[in-house]
Amino acid sequence: MATTGRSRRVGATLLTAFALAGCASQACTTIGCQSSVSVDVSAVQGLGSSQAGRVKVCVGSTDNCVLALAPKGQSVVQAVFAAGTIPAAGTAIDKPVTITVSVMNPGQALVDGSVDATFTKLAPNGETCGPVCYTAAVVATNRGITALPVAATPTASG
Repeated sequence: MATTGRSRRVGATLLTAFALAGCASQACTTIGCQSSVSVDVSAVQGLGSSQAGRVKVCVGSTDNCVLALAPKGQSVVQAVFAAGTIPAAGTAIDKPVTITVSVMNPGQALVDGSVDATFTKLAPNGETCGPVCYTAAVVATNRGITALPVAATPTASG
């Protein structure tokens, strides 16, 4: 009986040692991600003429903006931000952040509005391996901008 107890202790010790060794030398995958705001423009009237529209998306301030094209027939536009710009300096990402969206057709402003939205944190390789990215989603209509729940984040389509 003493041998069984000793065997269990040795087995548990070896299992703990292997587990700790695995943590110390974590292999990282190289899955990438980019911080972005998805803008659903499918309900914007006047967009999608013969020329591509433009979608300007600002996060937190008018100093942190991206201009994206809305090709004819594309319902979701991805505004991809440079690494480290979301969250903007001094902004807490766990609270809603103001997103300002302007949708323009050549020579005509179709939508211009702001909404507070919550970003989702993504770490496809784990936070210790990086990258860490943030995404949010909004819907643009001719009446304004609405934030989408995190679970309803659309993906780019074309």
